[in-house]
Amino acid sequence: MALNKAVITPAEADVFLALYPLWLALTDPVKEGHIAKASVHMQTKWSCLGVGWDVDPLVLSDDLAEACAYYSLASFKGNLYPDPGVTSSGVGLVVEESDAIGTLKTSKKYSDTKSVQTASAMLIYPDALMATACTRLSGGGSVKAIRD
Repeated sequence: MALNKAVITPAEADVFLALYPLWLALTDPVKEGHIAKASVHMQTKWSCLGVGWDVDPLVLSDDLAEACAYYSLASFKGNLYPDPGVTSSGVGLVVEESDAIGTLKTSKKYSDTKSVQTASAMLIYPDALMATACTRLSGGGSVKAIRD
């Protein structure tokens, strides 16, 4: 397994997110995309003693697997890597997306600016789970581009 790849399966995420029917209704490929984003978040924001992200098969503790599931849910809701957009009241986060195949419709519903704090609140639980075995990287694990 390479770094920055999904660290849990959709079936594992479904166990932790069984009370979220909108998550359960997603197709496995869509879930895998959100799990991959959650996995990148975990691997770039946290240093976990004894967790070899590049070991195959990767065995995570229940706490870390659950954190990945909840980060995946945050990704699905647009709160892990927010997609800012313009609304009548200013900039907001994407809170709902819908697609339709028959008439090829697509739409996004944006929150108002007050919802930005709600987005970070969604990460409190998975962050607490990660803190049981890991240390948040200083600088948030951000990567800086350097031009030669």
